[in-house]
Amino acid sequence: LSRQCLFETLSKRNDDPEGAHRPFDRDREGTVLSEGSAVVVLEEYEHAKRRGAEILAEVGGFSAGFDRARDGKGLARVIRQAMAAAGVGPGEIDHISSHAQGAPITDAWEAAAYREVFCGHNVPVHALKGQTGNMGCASGILELATAALALSTGIRPATINCPNPDPDCGLVVTTGHGTKMEKPCVVKVSLSQLGQVCVVVLKAIQ
Repeated sequence: LSRQCLFETLSKRNDDPEGAHRPFDRDREGTVLSEGSAVVVLEEYEHAKRRGAEILAEVGGFSAGFDRARDGKGLARVIRQAMAAAGVGPGEIDHISSHAQGAPITDAWEAAAYREVFCGHNVPVHALKGQTGNMGCASGILELATAALALSTGIRPATINCPNPDPDCGLVVTTGHGTKMEKPCVVKVSLSQLGQVCVVVLKAIQ
């Protein structure tokens, strides 16, 4: 038995593989495991300029910690720490690149943190795993790369497989098509079922 089966986090929507992973959707019931990889290069700005690199985004700040209770309070604290390190507030965040593994409990826990930190700001939430499935640790890097590309192109990516956003999550999920970004920062969130959380704030290159 796999760890995911023991935790009862896998989707049972076997007759609809393309639509099985439903992040923040009212009918979500589990994650879909997948495989993939991504690479990002992190270097000093002046070094990248000297070698003529295409710079997609700047790492403004980051933080990591635990949310043992899985009630969102620990994650909210880490998000605030990362934004403080970046010198930005909730009103400067264009969207959140979420973890969104599609499991009822985990998505609800994540959403609670977003509501606490971004209350009143209606910050859009993007969930890439609806397209890629859950690649485990590789998902965080691919989602970070996607957020950097969004800042570089100025296009906020859309979320698929969320036809009925869960009203209990209370989030503005980026469904439909990509839209023009309006603010210069993205918050990237990764977490685990055991409560580890990590947050990176990316900034657009001015």
